[in-house]
Amino acid sequence: MKKIVSAAGMAALGVVGLHAAAGDGLTRMESSKPWSLKANLRGFYDDNVFTTPRDGFRSVFSDADGNNVQTKDAQGNPIFKKDSDGNQVPVYETQTTKAVSSYGLEVRPSANFNLVTDQSHLSLGYEYGYRWYEDRPGRSADQSHIFNFSLTHDIDSKTSFSLANTFTLAQEPEVVDSATFRKAASESAQGATFRNNLDAVSNLASVSLNRQLNETLSAHLGYSFDLYEYDDDGYSGSFSSRLDRNKHQINLHLAAQIAEPTTALLGYQFKNVEFTSRDDLGFLNYYDSDGLQQTYGPIDANSRNSDTHVVFVGADHSFSPMLRASARLGAQFVSYNKLPNDHPYDPDDSQSNPYADINASFDYAEGSSVSLGVRHERNQTDLALITGGQALDQESTSIYASVNHRITSKISASAVGLYSMNRFDDSAQDLGDDDFLSLGLNANYMINQYLSAELGYNFDDLDSSLRDEDGNDIRGFSRNRVYLGLRAIY
Repeated sequence: MKKIVSAAGMAALGVVGLHAAAGDGLTRMESSKPWSLKANLRGFYDDNVFTTPRDGFRSVFSDADGNNVQTKDAQGNPIFKKDSDGNQVPVYETQTTKAVSSYGLEVRPSANFNLVTDQSHLSLGYEYGYRWYEDRPGRSADQSHIFNFSLTHDIDSKTSFSLANTFTLAQEPEVVDSATFRKAASESAQGATFRNNLDAVSNLASVSLNRQLNETLSAHLGYSFDLYEYDDDGYSGSFSSRLDRNKHQINLHLAAQIAEPTTALLGYQFKNVEFTSRDDLGFLNYYDSDGLQQTYGPIDANSRNSDTHVVFVGADHSFSPMLRASARLGAQFVSYNKLPNDHPYDPDDSQSNPYADINASFDYAEGSSVSLGVRHERNQTDLALITGGQALDQESTSIYASVNHRITSKISASAVGLYSMNRFDDSAQDLGDDDFLSLGLNANYMINQYLSAELGYNFDDLDSSLRDEDGNDIRGFSRNRVYLGLRAIY
């Protein structure tokens, strides 16, 4: 896919103003008419616009012919060093690029249409994002386009269905795909000091059917199809090779109301992930039984294809009209159906792990609430080939929380946090781990029913165990962003 819309945006946590909700999840203004217009205008400061690793991007100098330039001593003799096996290897001249900071402006208008009848709710939406950096080398502006559609309809008193679709064109990966943090410097094109082309498209579609079987028992059947495609392609190890994929998922569960505030569930999920890029992942270096270094590859992108089965039991319980909790506990079974038989690290073709999804929410005052949750599962990752093996996916435990607090009738504040622990393996050995922390703070002052002012701060930190041969951090980063702006709704 070439030259899709240049796009971007920042997936900021906890940065939208809070509004009291009227039925069907709409604000009072949105429910008073079928359409609404919104716009955000912000000035911001970003201290790490490229999510540069803590030790900086390292790249090798090349001459006009594309050959690496070897470091020389004062007498002009080439310098060598010993590798881990005691062999003499050349030392090349490198440069280090540190984090780049910049001020900027962001404009984010959106339009929504809602049609609510006795049996149906139709919603259409479009959001455009434009973010301009005052001092960012290379492309100074990013754009994003997000199209939303949803429809829910009650066929009769016992049966309902829903349709939904979200189509996104964006440039920063977290807008499109939660499976990635950033592109590792060691996998970037030689000499590249700034982020590569991360233009991407995603389409997330779903359909579901709900049926009340009797007074206490109901059934749910759902299907979703997710597509991800990155424009960074045409070479080994490209973003396309590691993240272009289609995901099919089927969800089934039975729910039984065992008491007025409690519902018990029995569920099953099936997920098929197919990596679709024509680019290969690259080559793996390994040592054979004689201790000699060998090279294996190229490794196809679809070697990480997988089928996943999840079985779980669960419950939803309302302790009071203000306090609610939900839990899903079970097991996840993953099989990798495209692993090559002659893979040098001989990874297992199946995995199993616990599955958990637990959350609770508490409305402690009018316009104020707190929620907390934890989720454990296996999912996709932007890493593929790592020293010592191939990462087929990652096992993740995520803890998240949010607080929305109405201070006065005109002033509100929110905070949202995420801590995710991710372990990479090839189903045969541990290859490393990432710990990701994200925090968002926002304060909102309602000037009138159409206009509000906001102030916010976002912090992201990735702590990775992955290092280069010299022990430098090639992936972990920290990023601070602050913003001040206006939000209008009509």
